[in-house]
Amino acid sequence: MQSAVIAAFYHCRSGRKKQMHKQCPKGGDSWCKYQRAVHESKVFVDKSPGLLNDIINSIKTTYMSLCDSNLLSKCLHRKTQNNNESFNNVIWTILPKETFVEMQS
Repeated sequence: MQSAVIAAFYHCRSGRKKQMHKQCPKGGDSWCKYQRAVHESKVFVDKSPGLLNDIINSIKTTYMSLCDSNLLSKCLHRKTQNNNESFNNVIWTILPKETFVEMQS
């Protein structure tokens, strides 16, 4: 998971002047358009200017803190939701938001 966070950081950092997609997952089913183009032997044209160095420097600490082993260990068992979100998910599974229900008086 640490490599995925680092790949996302460098992917966001890259732009048309400086391609930084070496960390991105390779292959045709990659979320990275550059790596998909390489897999399909196509030329990738990046229209994005990339992030400014000031922005990169300010978000780098946040991205690197997401690589903390203690934080990532909580996500190993797919326990990424807090209790309220899990409870709400159970409620909405039983009774979808699209179903109108009114209280009988």
